[in-house]
Amino acid sequence: FRISSYTRSQARNFVAYDSSTNTFLVVWRNNTASGVYGVTAKLFDTSGNNLTGDIMIEDGFSKYIYPSAEGGPGKFLIAYTDPSSPYNVTGVYLNATTGAIEFQITIGSSYKYATSGTVGIAYNGTYFVVAWPDSNEDIVSQMFDLSGNPVLPSPQKISTMADENQWADVAYNYKTGNYYFVWYNRDTGHNYGSFWTADEYIPEFSALLPIVAVAFVAFFVYRRRH
Repeated sequence: FRISSYTRSQARNFVAYDSSTNTFLVVWRNNTASGVYGVTAKLFDTSGNNLTGDIMIEDGFSKYIYPSAEGGPGKFLIAYTDPSSPYNVTGVYLNATTGAIEFQITIGSSYKYATSGTVGIAYNGTYFVVAWPDSNEDIVSQMFDLSGNPVLPSPQKISTMADENQWADVAYNYKTGNYYFVWYNRDTGHNYGSFWTADEYIPEFSALLPIVAVAFVAFFVYRRRH
């Protein structure tokens, strides 16, 4: 079945699935006019039927743009990097049923040469986990809730191994709760990976769990005695 209804649609397609609505999202870079690029999306059911027309996510860039997406409960997060300074990484929350754009957030910032790559996104059952090369050319990651709020106090540093890190991606293992990050380094010409347990990725939260547990037990005992 045909996805694009616009004759200038380009490559760089990306697909995501939301199990709660049984909906697929296809997002792609669109050459909307001569020298003008944007991001277009469309929703489909599991039989390949259109649920929406073309949804314009972004338009008006003078350079290439590479979108990515991930599904969560009832919504999708679409991410891309602005190819113009200050190279902001933008996130767009899209309703998985209607295709309506709910809101837009700034995920972080990147650097000039990293804008020719995608932003990695995974969903861990509660939060969207996003990975991208920041303005220092390091791979970083942040979690966002379904309302677009950042969860970690600051982005987690995934790799500071060298300059020119690009094309970040992330996957989440539901059985173990672990994360696997991959990226490309333009200086060395190699791909790299990094494996993170849940405790390593969110050390601040993990360290607080025993304290919270003790406080809860103490409160429960106090209530029983009074």
